[in-house]
Amino acid sequence: MDSNEKIVLDAASFKALSSDTRVSILKKLNDRRMTATELAEALSISVQAVSTHLSTMEEAGLVKRVDSHRKWVYYELTDKGLNVANPGRKAFLVVLSVLALFAVALIGLVFTSLNGVAPISSGVMPRSFDAPVIAAVSDSGRLVQKDSAEALAIQSSASTGFSLPDGTIVSLEFARTPEERSVGLSNREELCANCGMLFIFEEPGLHKFWMKDTLIPLDIVFLNEDFEVVTTHSKVSTCDAYCPGYSPTSKAKYVLEFNAGFAESHGLTPGIKLGLQDIV
Repeated sequence: MDSNEKIVLDAASFKALSSDTRVSILKKLNDRRMTATELAEALSISVQAVSTHLSTMEEAGLVKRVDSHRKWVYYELTDKGLNVANPGRKAFLVVLSVLALFAVALIGLVFTSLNGVAPISSGVMPRSFDAPVIAAVSDSGRLVQKDSAEALAIQSSASTGFSLPDGTIVSLEFARTPEERSVGLSNREELCANCGMLFIFEEPGLHKFWMKDTLIPLDIVFLNEDFEVVTTHSKVSTCDAYCPGYSPTSKAKYVLEFNAGFAESHGLTPGIKLGLQDIV
């Protein structure tokens, strides 16, 4: 591939690369063609789960089935998949880890109504975006081009490293606008262990969150304008027909969301102050 050539990832590609499991599948198939059963054994997940992930990757044009004239069905990377996986392998793996953090938020802005893990009191009306989203990645793995208004979500959702009081380094995404807060972490299949999202409001208030369209249980940590924890809702479950609201006991300006159990594991209890002032 020419050193000046750019790898263009469309919306379907971002969706396919938004899952750590699918990224792992991509890397496995970059080594050799494999069956769904072989992938399941290599990744320690079910064959059914692998098949679902492979279907998403097929739709994105990253993998294809291979007719081996045997009873086993093999999968291998397409030319697009190979180009994505090999722009300089080490650089690409870094890109994948970043994309995994914010790609679903980007896709959510484009393809879903803004009614995910959101402040019910925000008053944001559901809407969708129809313009195409294109992000170009250079062969060094650096994001170099963003086209369309929706691609600006990359800038607001890009992750920033932050150290907790116990020394744990977490990677935070930001939700600053009503639209970004409405999407939140909705429709995500997974969230990496030390990853989270920071919601930033214009004014302190009793901002209420719910779990509509959220696929993973979460911890919701409310902070006042001095970055002090005021309320923590732990292991908040997903919901179907009825989705209760979760709000702070006193006014909060910032809200953190992590995987369920994260807050307890890292001592994020009321009264703890976090040094977020340098990154918001």
